[in-house]
Amino acid sequence: MIQAPFQLQDYWVDFIQVRASQAYSPKIAPDLDFDSIELKSDVRSLEVEHPEKNGTLWLVNLVINQHLPKGKNIPYEFSLDVTGLVAAHPSLKGEKLERLIKANGPSMLFGSAREIIRAATGRGPFAPVIIPSTNFLGHLPEKEPEKQKKPARTTRKAVKKKTAKKSLPVAKRAKEKSDSQ
Repeated sequence: MIQAPFQLQDYWVDFIQVRASQAYSPKIAPDLDFDSIELKSDVRSLEVEHPEKNGTLWLVNLVINQHLPKGKNIPYEFSLDVTGLVAAHPSLKGEKLERLIKANGPSMLFGSAREIIRAATGRGPFAPVIIPSTNFLGHLPEKEPEKQKKPARTTRKAVKKKTAKKSLPVAKRAKEKSDSQ
């Protein structure tokens, strides 16, 4: 087994609230969709002695809110605020590290948050809710595209040479046609 370059060292719940919907009908399929779930994440670097030796430590916060939109059959309204400590291996540095932490840190917490929400809603009057999986790459700002290399310049001589090779079979067929007539 190979250890991942990121480790979720600890996490805790800062706030949780779950409320059963009075309008929910268990006889009708629930309208569980990702549009009614709001996600917010925040990642901050923490001070570490000798990061080149010990790696870096990051404070990751994830807030998940499930609202009850009108006309939707959703069993629970919930709000969860969870925070975790993510350690990064010392070999990871710079801008790449920050992008990786901003995508992977909330993802690591999200798995724990799904289970917390499932457990909390499982104690209510309706079936437990398992929120849909997501990824946090879409929440990152676009990276500047790398400059594309210009294609090699083609000279007239090279073009003539290429077209001469392509047109050879056509010329050969034309000669054969004129010889047969």
